[in-house]
Amino acid sequence: MARRAAPIGTVYLLHFERRYKHAGHYIGWTTDLDARLAQHRDGHGARLLAVITAAGIGWTLARTWTGTRARERSIKKQGGAARCCPECGRPKRGQAAAAQMADLAAEQAACAAAGRRPADLGAARDAYLADLEASP
Repeated sequence: MARRAAPIGTVYLLHFERRYKHAGHYIGWTTDLDARLAQHRDGHGARLLAVITAAGIGWTLARTWTGTRARERSIKKQGGAARCCPECGRPKRGQAAAAQMADLAAEQAACAAAGRRPADLGAARDAYLADLEASP
């Protein structure tokens, strides 16, 4: 017997205006995003959304992905919804590393322009790169 294909829908990320205890985001999946968001606005559906609505906490739709329920589970398992929330403005690890390396390069250039030897910056860069390679 052939296996049915998983329905394709929308995985969505809601960003809360302020945290409710530990929660600052909600990730869900639906085949009808407009109807599901209307349910959330009315305080129905997911228990967390009902609780924050009752507490007077607003939320915004921050991001969507096309996919199945398996994609929703995959995103949730990664943990830290703030990392993929554009409202939170947290840079991804690669972006943060690039920014830090650019800062180090700018400092080295400033030292060279002033005629100083940036020996301590080289050591800081090497330590940072070693930490980056060791992190999961």
